[in-house]
Amino acid sequence: MGHAADKSIRVSVAQNATEADILIPSGCDASALNIDAAVSTVVAAGVAITDEVRERIQEILDEYLNDPEADAAGVIAQSKPPAHPANGFVEWTLPEPDEGEETEGTPEADAEASHYERTAFTFVEKGDVLGIVHPPEEGEDGIDVRGQAIAAKQPKEARLLVDDSITIRSDGEIVANADGVLCRCEDNARICASLEVSENVDFSTGNIDFDGSVVIKRGIKDLFVVRATSDVQVQGLVEAATIEAGVNVELNGGMAGRERGTVTAGGNLDAKYIDSSTVQVMNQLSVRKEMMNCHTTVHGSLDASSGVIMGGHHVVAGVAHVGTLGSRSGTKTTIVLGSVPLVDSKLKRVVELAGWIREQDGSDRDELEYLNSIKTSMTPAQVERQMELSIALQETDKKLEVAQQTVTEITDKVKKLRTVELIVTRMLHANTVIVIQDHAFTVRDDERGPIEIYTDSANKPRIRRGDGPGSPLTTICDLQAFVA
Repeated sequence: MGHAADKSIRVSVAQNATEADILIPSGCDASALNIDAAVSTVVAAGVAITDEVRERIQEILDEYLNDPEADAAGVIAQSKPPAHPANGFVEWTLPEPDEGEETEGTPEADAEASHYERTAFTFVEKGDVLGIVHPPEEGEDGIDVRGQAIAAKQPKEARLLVDDSITIRSDGEIVANADGVLCRCEDNARICASLEVSENVDFSTGNIDFDGSVVIKRGIKDLFVVRATSDVQVQGLVEAATIEAGVNVELNGGMAGRERGTVTAGGNLDAKYIDSSTVQVMNQLSVRKEMMNCHTTVHGSLDASSGVIMGGHHVVAGVAHVGTLGSRSGTKTTIVLGSVPLVDSKLKRVVELAGWIREQDGSDRDELEYLNSIKTSMTPAQVERQMELSIALQETDKKLEVAQQTVTEITDKVKKLRTVELIVTRMLHANTVIVIQDHAFTVRDDERGPIEIYTDSANKPRIRRGDGPGSPLTTICDLQAFVA
């Protein structure tokens, strides 16, 4: 004989306690069914009773009582999942670098902004707020159908490693402690005093204007500008670009300026070669191979002792040491020795100013002299005018005294900087023009080195070969017209 079917209320709970179900099978004794009996069965199954659970039990119980011939079943409880936390994160508030492009934009875009001025770098100044470190937000525990807590995950702190160049304040603000470029890599950030460019300076980087040193691993493309308050080092080729450095410039790949390139160094310039460029150096210029068709101003010395200088116009304040000067084809090459352009021009301006002051006060002095001659018969107006002129001319004399002192100081500085000395170790070619003291000397024939051109104690240009005695420079050159 088989067992009678189980006609009692059954409660099942999911293994992970996320859900509880109730079943009232058909055939149950309806007279014994009530909410208290059903709740007792649910409690016995380990389900926590809440108002919502009680209401759901009542709904299923009513469903059965309305139709006892059919099973009544349903979900009476579900777990409440935990509200997981928000992890801490870093928000950078500075504008992101421009996304560079290798090609030029549309005419409409170019009309709004120059692609040369786009930048792939984030430049900052001391005190700039770079971003904020947001703290994590705690989650909220959940609860399963048994009334047990379901633990929320623990939030993670934002991870940001910085050095002394950046401060993270107590309120989370990220502040720059120095000027420079913001360097970020994964969870690390710092302000770099030098800017390193791993590729070419082109449309992908834009022009560079940096307060510090710049190191460019490749080259600089046509028409781009690199400015730095300190050093500029370029490993690759510099094309018809502009470089301005507050201190030194190093061009390891050379420069092909195509008559549009310019380089200015506040200190030294060292280059593999420089072609068709405008060059200004405040200290020493060193060229390892060649300079061709350049317009060069050097306020210190020039060292191209192992190289060639061909074509162009070169002004050198100090000693010029060249391997080969000029060309076999007779390309005109001009070198001006012992000239200090910036100081010379300043001296010229001061002298002109002093002359202008003297010219302006000439008539005043004549008038004062006349008034002094009639001192006993002057009218009150003339007495007042005499006083005005006396005060004005005293001020003029003070200005002239300052101007004369400035002239003396500049002249002394020029004497220290100016050196007339050209050493050619291999070949001095015909048609090379050597300018000394505003006089131009043109080399008549090729002259093999070593040759030294200098001025003697009487300030006369001379030439010396090896250790031999010197002779007038005109023995190898034609003295041409005065050069202004």
